[in-house]
Amino acid sequence: MASKKNNALTGLVTSGAVNLDQIVQYLSTWKGTDNFLEVLSHVLKIVIPILHLGARLQQRAGFRKSSVSSVGEHLAKLSPLIGDSRMLFRVWGILPIIQWLLSHSKYPHATSRLLKLERWQIFMMLAYFPTEQLYYLRIHDIIPAAITLPVLGKTLTLNTKKLLQASSRFYLAYIVLEFFRLKERFGLLCAKQKALSKTGANNVEANAERVELKKSWKAHQLATAYNTFRFPGALHWSLESGISLNDVTGAALGLAASLITFRGLWAAAGVILPPPPPSVSDGEGDRQEEKEARAIVKEVEPYAVETDTGVSESTSSYVEVKATQV
Repeated sequence: MASKKNNALTGLVTSGAVNLDQIVQYLSTWKGTDNFLEVLSHVLKIVIPILHLGARLQQRAGFRKSSVSSVGEHLAKLSPLIGDSRMLFRVWGILPIIQWLLSHSKYPHATSRLLKLERWQIFMMLAYFPTEQLYYLRIHDIIPAAITLPVLGKTLTLNTKKLLQASSRFYLAYIVLEFFRLKERFGLLCAKQKALSKTGANNVEANAERVELKKSWKAHQLATAYNTFRFPGALHWSLESGISLNDVTGAALGLAASLITFRGLWAAAGVILPPPPPSVSDGEGDRQEEKEARAIVKEVEPYAVETDTGVSESTSSYVEVKATQV
């Protein structure tokens, strides 16, 4: 029986139904691993309440004694560990932002408004990451609650609740700026579409532009959905009393956003693998798929940077916090 199962699994992998190379490529990147952990974290936050609800219903029906799911309790111990590890791994998250800052003015922007919006986004993220890391270090008591600044001779008090709100507000400001950036991009795409409609050309160049425009619209729609799903969570953690956002709803919104990121990262991981022999695959088709995958990731998270592996990475992520706060 075990031999049959192993043969079935081997056949599934070798047939291409499960692409291990693509999985390894996806998980070998910083953003890919973070995205996988984020998806898992949100799934757990949805599944755990369902397990406990099922246990309570079974108890009322007389099928079990306890109203608490033992599986749910074990999974509840894993969930905060995932969020904690993700925040730890973001300790170097400011480096891509600095890289974005250094390369920001080197590349032309369609409008001066886009240039200004992205510049303010950089400032927000430059403030977000140090604040978040101070919060992380403080909740683990790695740094003291009060730090004396040697140059100024003043004492800086680190309150975890205020640090959390400050980092969340910086991230919220980034999302708001992103909506303005998307609005500006929307106008540019509409103008380009109108110009192509007026020409009415049907040559190879015009058709290629229409294909690229279609991909740009697709990426724009995904980016709009992504930031729409992120906004409620960022707003919730930015306010002292929060908003009417329960854990399951927040997890569902976070899951929807992380799946959009997964879509682009997974596609990118599949097209940057070592190319097969020319007789098996068309290289030009692979390049087109790669461009489309990277365009999606780049539009969803505009401060993504290119790594040496060729996969677009960024440090954008939903603010994960521990349940217990000072």
